[in-house]
Amino acid sequence: MMRGYAIGLGAGTQVLVLMVGEMIAGKPNELSRALLMGLAWMINLAVAEWVIRKRSAPQPARPSQWS
Repeated sequence: MMRGYAIGLGAGTQVLVLMVGEMIAGKPNELSRALLMGLAWMINLAVAEWVIRKRSAPQPARPSQWS
């Protein structure tokens, strides 16, 4: 579910990435625009994977205070 949500939000991230890319390097050509759009999808998927793995990682057992 979270991966699907990350893919769905890719369009919003594309706007931000393209805007920053255009401010830094000027108007992108066809190749750089495609690469920036792909980068936006990768950012979203990487963050989603990080959250999924962080949430499912086993927590270390804390020693009991009374043992």
